[in-house]
Amino acid sequence: MGDGVLFTSYSALISTNRATDRRLDQIVAWAAQGEEPAMFCGVVAFDECHKAKHAAPDGRLKATRTGEAVIELQRRLPRAKLLYVSATAASEVKDLAYMERLGLWGEGAPFASFADFTSEMSAGGMCAMELLAMDLKARGLLVSRMLAFSGCSYEVLTAALTHEQRLLYDRAAALWGRVLDVFDAALAPHDGCPYAPGGGGGGAGGATGGSTAKHVWSSHQQFFRQLLNSLKASHVLAQTEAALSAGYSVVLGLMSTGAARMADAEARAGAGGASADALGGTQMEAVSAPAEILRTLLEKHLPVNGHAQLAAARDALIGDVERLGLPPTALDIVVSHFGPERVAEMTGRKRRLILLPNGSARTESRARPNVPLDQVNLHERSAFMRGEKRVAIISEAASAGISLHADLACANTQPRMHITMELAWSAEKQLQQFGRTHRARQAQPPHYKLLVSDVGGEARFAATIAKRLAVLGAITRGDRRGASGASFARFDYDQPQGQRALELLFLALGDGGHEQRLWERFRAFFETKAAEAQQVQRAAAEAAAAGLPPSHTRRFESGSG
Repeated sequence: MGDGVLFTSYSALISTNRATDRRLDQIVAWAAQGEEPAMFCGVVAFDECHKAKHAAPDGRLKATRTGEAVIELQRRLPRAKLLYVSATAASEVKDLAYMERLGLWGEGAPFASFADFTSEMSAGGMCAMELLAMDLKARGLLVSRMLAFSGCSYEVLTAALTHEQRLLYDRAAALWGRVLDVFDAALAPHDGCPYAPGGGGGGAGGATGGSTAKHVWSSHQQFFRQLLNSLKASHVLAQTEAALSAGYSVVLGLMSTGAARMADAEARAGAGGASADALGGTQMEAVSAPAEILRTLLEKHLPVNGHAQLAAARDALIGDVERLGLPPTALDIVVSHFGPERVAEMTGRKRRLILLPNGSARTESRARPNVPLDQVNLHERSAFMRGEKRVAIISEAASAGISLHADLACANTQPRMHITMELAWSAEKQLQQFGRTHRARQAQPPHYKLLVSDVGGEARFAATIAKRLAVLGAITRGDRRGASGASFARFDYDQPQGQRALELLFLALGDGGHEQRLWERFRAFFETKAAEAQQVQRAAAEAAAAGLPPSHTRRFESGSG
């Protein structure tokens, strides 16, 4: 191959052929053109470079092959001009490991190593990251362009659980306590007995059997995440109906669809003798994603090993799951409420579940007449952009590379109401999903609504995403609000009040949840902070009376009181 432009994917960069020749070596040889690779002076552009962000080991996690390949290519072509291109380059300092050519660490650089760089930047916090971005811009090493968020509006809505929903949540938590007890007993037998009722130390720390423990705690997190999604569905429906009445087209964003859980339930229904209906679907019971998550954990990952007592405990827990009355999957609730004919579903699932008035459900293929399954998302998008469907649902599968904004070139130029049902696992993916409804050449800017329940666990998760969005803006634009155009400070619990609240929670657990003692600790804490605030105010008043500038008084940090 002679001179020209070579395009390759990141997956190809780490691939080998049958003779075990690496694609990376072939790329370097092409760039060298028979000379030393070090003589290559062309341009190497890493588009969507965030795919290489895990280039440095992090604790027990190894560096990814993609990240290592990107670094190796840069080192083998030392005179090449490097271009890093991404809308979501980094949401943590450690994500910058692949950007070696910025000259921030190494010989002759301000920091001796990448480890030193991350240590100092992390210690400096958000301000240090903003200063880093401004320094890179000043030296011509960073160009940050982004569609302005002017005109966009944001709301954070609290989806308060009803009394009945709280009772259900508490019953689910109690059931998980028993599940963890059984796993503890199975992984740490007592006196030769594979299952000892009440054993296992309460289920909090005994389930440490390698991969089994990972399945337990992963399922635990997914269970409550899906449960909250389903409990918030009624709020989503109300917000969507109100937006449609106000003349909006609505985009609902979530990450998970429960497709795998539906497939498990459908297979079990088929094994139980369920027959296909006239439309090729299956009549079955409604599927609850959280229930299927817990059932799968018990059936596939509890090490029964032929012990009758443990098997009986497992079967009893599965029965308890079925009797708990967990709600259907959130996506099924929304699609069934409006009907598939009114909803443009852009997800990765092949089949969907339609909830019926009698409490049962029917599965059906998402493929439409003359529309193959691999084209159905594009068909649904077109229906939404033409205004034939005014409600769109996007999952992680449709959170990049698709436009749903009020495009001037399309028939549907209604303003967009973008409601986030479920936050993404990473700030980058969340930002990508926000970008589906905010694009160039739009007739109307979108209105964003972030729906978060009043359960502390979800608020804490939102705090993590909010902080990473801030880091993303600080690193790439020099402004912690630059990534999303909004401030999510209300979710930032990583401050003195949040740390103190966590301490009080642990103390309350140690007291057995005694409400009076917990309230006394809270009152003492806030009385102390109020006294500190009054002291600062008096000092400021005295300084002003003495004609001293405000800098002579101790500044009261609002984040600590």
